[in-house]
Amino acid sequence: MKKNSHFKLLWNSFLFNLHYLPLKQAIKIPIFIYNPTYISKLGTIKIEGHIKKGMIHLGKYSCPMYNKGIKWDNKGSIIFKGHCHIGNESFVSVGKNGILTIGEDVTNTGKLKIICAKEITIDEHNRLGWETLIMDTSFHPLFDIEKQTFLPAIRSVHIGANNWLGMQCVVMPGANTPEHCIFGLRSIITRNAPIESYCTHGGTPLHIIRRNVKRILGKDQIEY
Repeated sequence: MKKNSHFKLLWNSFLFNLHYLPLKQAIKIPIFIYNPTYISKLGTIKIEGHIKKGMIHLGKYSCPMYNKGIKWDNKGSIIFKGHCHIGNESFVSVGKNGILTIGEDVTNTGKLKIICAKEITIDEHNRLGWETLIMDTSFHPLFDIEKQTFLPAIRSVHIGANNWLGMQCVVMPGANTPEHCIFGLRSIITRNAPIESYCTHGGTPLHIIRRNVKRILGKDQIEY
């Protein structure tokens, strides 16, 4: 049974790679996709740098709290700059004019939601907690009565390198974080929030809780 499951994973992943990548890259199967539900595959995928088998995992069963698989809705452009792990029950949606860029060593355990209408950039060595939501659009523009015009409903998002987003964080349109930031449980990260490097942020509205701290990858786990 396990052999059949492994063969199914490799076969489905090979077809996924073949759809998106040049043949020389596709035959290496750099992207493993687990139990996908496809909404759209009209867009493109580009992998920059050295290509290695299984360097990108999409929807891998990593967290027992969530169901298996990933929902995939790509009508735009997705760029991977290295290794990436997106956990189970996640949803990735890129609109026809959207560009999603994911840096080297970006990891999520489960239930990540990314909605990209224009541009979302996630730099290297990011850790995205359970149920993180990243979106560059509110979908519904408001009308400014005095100026007689609609306010922008789409703003680019940039998450700096070595950020750590705790469980259920929400990254709103226009957010721009520097490197080495930590965001606590259910932080709402907006474009005007006070954000500094080497700080822990939290609360509503977002504020700095502690300065001069950082997460050291590889030395940041406890036994459970």
